[in-house]
This record gives sequence, C-alpha cells and structure tokens, in this order.
Amino acid sequence: MINLLESAGFSRTNPYYCVQQGQIMKMATMQDEARLDLLKEIGGTSVYEAGGSLTKSTRPTLHLLLLFLILLLLLLLIFLLLRILRLCA
Repeated sequence: MINLLESAGFSRTNPYYCVQQGQIMKMATMQDEARLDLLKEIGGTSVYEAGGSLTKSTRPTLHLLLLFLILLLLLLLIFLLLRILRLCA
C-alpha cells in the first residue's frame, strides 16, 4: 500500500500536499454516477467497458477492484481532511 501511494506522488518524508481549492468538496458532493465514472477512469476500466471486451467472468473481479478503489479514495480523502484540520488548528 505504501509503495502504491509513493508511486502516486505521496511520500512519508514530505508531510505537505497541495490540493487545489474546492477539489475535496467537489469529490465529496459529486453524484454517485460521476464518482463511479471517475473511479473507472482512474482504474483504467473505462477503456475495457468502452471496447465491450468484458466477459461475465471478469465482471465480479471488476466490481471488487472498483470497491477497493472507492475505499482507497475515501481513505485518501479522510487522510487529507485530517491533515488540513491539523494544519488549521
């Protein structure tokens, strides 16, 4: 998990992260369908769905992957919010 976050640009040695103003609020208030589309784009699954190459046997795996990405995104948002609150206090 740590390697995944470090490959995305997050590092333990740099405690400061730049988040554009309004991005957290935008993600928190976006519709479920838009959030799912964003996760599909991040996970690269939108390419497969557009091509129609998904079979019935790979769909459960895809749903598990999307669930994992949703949970990872929520954890990241919580982490960022806690960092912001700690910096403001």
